[in-house]
Amino acid sequence: MDYVGSYYISFLPCGSIYRAMVESTGELRVIRTPEQQEQERRDRAAFLGGIFATGGRISFTIENQTKTVGGVERTYKYAYPFISFGDENLIKIAKLKEIFGGRTKPNGKNPVTWYLKSEDAVDLAMVIRDFCPNRGEIITAFENWENADTEEKLRLARDFREKEEANFESYRELVRNPQFLAGVLTARGGLSNALRRGAPRGTVLFFSSTNEQLVKALKKEYGAGIMQVGKKSNQTTFGETATARILELTRDHLLVPLKVLQEDE
Repeated sequence: MDYVGSYYISFLPCGSIYRAMVESTGELRVIRTPEQQEQERRDRAAFLGGIFATGGRISFTIENQTKTVGGVERTYKYAYPFISFGDENLIKIAKLKEIFGGRTKPNGKNPVTWYLKSEDAVDLAMVIRDFCPNRGEIITAFENWENADTEEKLRLARDFREKEEANFESYRELVRNPQFLAGVLTARGGLSNALRRGAPRGTVLFFSSTNEQLVKALKKEYGAGIMQVGKKSNQTTFGETATARILELTRDHLLVPLKVLQEDE
């Protein structure tokens, strides 16, 4: 599929390798070779991997389903894979849906949630497998669900207990990938212009996540201060030099501009 519009061009890897032509509609269409399409696929997978390595939900959902058989209405339990990401930035959610498909819905915790379910969730999970080490077990469970009968699907969902299997080494190369980093920042990143000891300082980058191994890999690669927030989450703050380096790597790949927090936030 060829994606139309300047937004998609800005999201794709930059360079002269892309040929463009203007059709009778006046819209700009990007034409890509098979090699370029494969690179784009990996870039998009790395970006999504960064999002779900940092936050979001990948899990099974169990619901009641009513069917009428022989005039008798019966209720069954039905299990299916579910992938979602919620955020207060409505533009971010709209762009995720536009680029990667899926649906959106209101959510009590976040104004809008982007999600995929059943086979669509399995397909997306398989795409990000190599770029989301902490989700390996659930992605394998999704794959097993797709090949199971109804009863086995329900058993898989009931019995599954996710354990974060990834370790620090799993992220060493990923945190150097600009697309993966852009996904991490898109998920839970921001910028701060706060004062320290009454003196102004340069803009610094931060993000929050419960993924401790990802945090450690980022600290090792770029240098960072880590502060625990609540029982599970850590807020990671990068120095000015590391911030400049990361922003240089990710600036052409961010889905939306990063939120800037002021001192009183």
